[in-house]
Amino acid sequence: MKLKSFGHKLFLLFLMFAIIPAVIITLFGYFLLVESGEQAEYRENLYPGELTRYYNDLLFDNIEAGIEQYLATARIISPLLDFIFIQSDSGLQAIKRPELLSPELTADIIKTAGVRPRGFVEKENQYYQFSMKELETGEKLYAGLVHDLTYSDLVTTLRTSYASETAGRSLRQRYIIFLAMLFITVSLLMVAVAYLFSNRLAKNIARPLSELSEASKEIAGGNFDQKIEPAGDREIQTLVENFNRMAAQLEQITARLAQTQRVAAWRQVARRFAHELKNPLQPLLISLYQIEKQLLDTEAYDKIYEPLKAASEELKHLTNLAERFSHLAKLPPPQMERADLIKIIRSVARLYEARLVKFDFVIDLPEREVIARVDTAYLREALHNLLQNAIDASTEGERIVVKLDALDERINISITDYGEGMSPQTVTSARLPYYTTKDRGTGLGLAIVEKSVNELGGQLFIESQSGFGTTVTITLPYDKG
Repeated sequence: MKLKSFGHKLFLLFLMFAIIPAVIITLFGYFLLVESGEQAEYRENLYPGELTRYYNDLLFDNIEAGIEQYLATARIISPLLDFIFIQSDSGLQAIKRPELLSPELTADIIKTAGVRPRGFVEKENQYYQFSMKELETGEKLYAGLVHDLTYSDLVTTLRTSYASETAGRSLRQRYIIFLAMLFITVSLLMVAVAYLFSNRLAKNIARPLSELSEASKEIAGGNFDQKIEPAGDREIQTLVENFNRMAAQLEQITARLAQTQRVAAWRQVARRFAHELKNPLQPLLISLYQIEKQLLDTEAYDKIYEPLKAASEELKHLTNLAERFSHLAKLPPPQMERADLIKIIRSVARLYEARLVKFDFVIDLPEREVIARVDTAYLREALHNLLQNAIDASTEGERIVVKLDALDERINISITDYGEGMSPQTVTSARLPYYTTKDRGTGLGLAIVEKSVNELGGQLFIESQSGFGTTVTITLPYDKG
């Protein structure tokens, strides 16, 4: 988009809309000049009574217009009104200048309004001109103006005013010259304003639109990582912000589609995995039960109780997971329940105590319980995979940190190692099925973790840098109820 061409078009458009009002104003002024001359003779011959009625009707119209404005604009009081009050079943409510409304005066106005909805009340050398309107609520609203005794001289003032119009006829020729000069001045001013505004708008509109065009081409080519810095006027900034949100949503949708493709790739593997896993689980559970039964009354029972219990829970968890994998070779809908994430994390970490002794293991958890709606089996499986990955990526003595942060609306569970880290290319490919950097890895760990986390309504984030370690974060909704 060419800024110069766009600015030229804007200039012509502004110029057209600027000159036309100037012409209309000038013609309207000339019309008023001619019309005032034609009406001057007629107005001079008006009788004082007719002039008074004309002025009274004009004031009543102003009062009623003020009432309509008060009702239509969230009780904004017109400055043209001197007083307003409302009569209801519960009494009288003074809205403006209650000091003017003595009980006797209010009673006189209400009494007079009972005969006619608008009129005058004289009180203490002042005239109170009022108009009454009945509201839909049954209340009555009174509003009006206050006149002093000079009101009686209104007719004389009007005649003097109209007489001055006759004297103004001699100024018509000068007025015409003034209109011509005004037209020229306004026209020149409008041309300058049109140029300034067109030049400014060309920069504020054309440049962002050009950037939007380039970013749209990138998105059409499959590069959804597009963000434009909002610039220009508010409307253009809103357009740019909406475009940025659209680009981010397209990126999320693309990521979900990629996840769907990844899940489809490892479903067949999941079926074989479930088949191979279920066979040894039941004998293992029976063996653990027999060991516990034989050592029940021995001194060694207290020492092995916790390990046996943890092993039994994990075998039951694996059995349950294998059953669910075997159903159409995919994870079935999660069985969501409220659970304390602190207990789940500690339970999983306890299983790795013997291996974590070799590392600088830190578990950073809040003292209070943190509740979320999760499928416990899904979450435990995800934590198993991530903790195992952290151990595999670290050497003895390096730090491994498991941390939980409970924010206002979200819960972040992060597992950080300070091992080798990953390159950006590896981070991008790490979620793909069968992709692994381990000699004996299956390449399914992170794919299963991501699927499990998505099923829980959360998101999985991976941050890593070669030589500085890796942080994998599970983000879940916070259940404060």
